[in-house]
Amino acid sequence: MNHNPFHCNFSATKPVRSLCAALLFATFAAAATAQEVAFKLQLPKVGDERGSKWNMHAKTELSVSINGAPVAAPTVEKSEIKVRQETVLSVKDDAVTKMKVAFGEMKTSEVQAEGVEKNSESPLSGRTFILEAGADGLSATDESGKAVDEETLKELKDNYKRFGKPDRFFKLFDGKTVRVGDKIDVAREIVVETMTDGKSQLEAFTFTLKELRQEQGVECAVVDVALKLKGQPQPAMTFAAELKGELIVEVKTCWPLSMRLEGPMTITGAQEQDGQQIDFDGKGTMRIRVTAKYGK
Repeated sequence: MNHNPFHCNFSATKPVRSLCAALLFATFAAAATAQEVAFKLQLPKVGDERGSKWNMHAKTELSVSINGAPVAAPTVEKSEIKVRQETVLSVKDDAVTKMKVAFGEMKTSEVQAEGVEKNSESPLSGRTFILEAGADGLSATDESGKAVDEETLKELKDNYKRFGKPDRFFKLFDGKTVRVGDKIDVAREIVVETMTDGKSQLEAFTFTLKELRQEQGVECAVVDVALKLKGQPQPAMTFAAELKGELIVEVKTCWPLSMRLEGPMTITGAQEQDGQQIDFDGKGTMRIRVTAKYGK
């Protein structure tokens, strides 16, 4: 016979009936008082400042075979760091159209499949620029008003692909009312645009409101995030990752304060070189950390 653990026998004695009623009341009261949050976007305004730091680290243990015979293979690693301070100088409609940006460290280091170490520093490191959106796209000068060279402008455009357009990240949760424990309905195209590199395919994602708490002196929503990605960074290589973590967002502005994601990743591929068939298979971990602080 099936047994329902939540069933109360109201033909029992009065004390038992009273206890059952109290338990039911407490259950419904808890549900009724579950924390609820209403997200509301606050658009940036002139004078607003944001300092941010991006850290990414991926490490993969490779297994390599040549013509079917295993060979020794190195660990492949890649790390990125991007630090910047932004100040809004002009806003039109709901987009920043002019901004001062001071870059800190902008570095990439990696150990490639051949075991070769490669370190590079962006030409933006340690420099300050004035960015402006116009009819012809993004233009940039240094602090003195001198136009930047083509290489620098290309780097700036790579870092600010949507400059002059509304920041889609701010709109992940805008206008949504959610209870703690519930999933948040987020538009797929916004997730693709703001949380992938444009080269990876977003196979699945979920956002769940975990809790409300104070961060940096303001009320914030802590959101559990799960992303499943797949891509082909090179013609002969396939990449997959399942990342989980949390995103912390200020409730009254929808501005993100931090994000951390971590999870397993795999790399597989094959290529022919000098008449030999080379196959490789790797498993590792990817970690992403982003923090931001605002001045208003």
